[in-house]
Amino acid sequence: MPLIFMGSNREDCNFPYVSLDDVAVGRMATEHLIKLGHKRIGGFFVSDVTYGAMRFQGYMEALHAASLPYTPWQSLWYTNEDEIEIFEGTPRVMKRLEGCTAVVCCNDRLALHLIDVLTAAGFDVPGDISVIGIDNVDMAAMCKVPLTTIEHPKVELGRRAAQNLIKTIKTPDFDATHLIKPKLVERESTRKWIEK
Repeated sequence: MPLIFMGSNREDCNFPYVSLDDVAVGRMATEHLIKLGHKRIGGFFVSDVTYGAMRFQGYMEALHAASLPYTPWQSLWYTNEDEIEIFEGTPRVMKRLEGCTAVVCCNDRLALHLIDVLTAAGFDVPGDISVIGIDNVDMAAMCKVPLTTIEHPKVELGRRAAQNLIKTIKTPDFDATHLIKPKLVERESTRKWIEK
């Protein structure tokens, strides 16, 4: 029976998939901050889904390509289950971002929570720290600091998965795997960094 995974690939299964290129997503988000002049870029990543590790890989690739250091204490890993609880321990979050001028968040939900925590602690976003998310959820454009993010093309992803499934039904040896290139959506949560 023809089958296509949609949204991410399962490395333990030998099936085709249609997905956003999550390594390119992490790389693009980090490169955007680097182009704005940031050199100390933190990262918050989800550990219990495949895309978290892939976005982290892209983040690392961008730092390496720009000869910027990776400091593990400026990264925070979490599970979907404990995402909200992270921010109940605000000092832990602030400790991870100490010295950072920007942060890549694995998804918009996390980025929006982080902006709330930062502003409540008296930080200006993006004046003191730039924040970029991933997914372009509806709230990203409507929050107190409209969020710079990477588009998650849900409609394109669904359309391509359906098209490739039909092609696979007609031609069983068709290579149905397809990675969708990410697109940056620039808003107000990131800005050019001028060393103070």
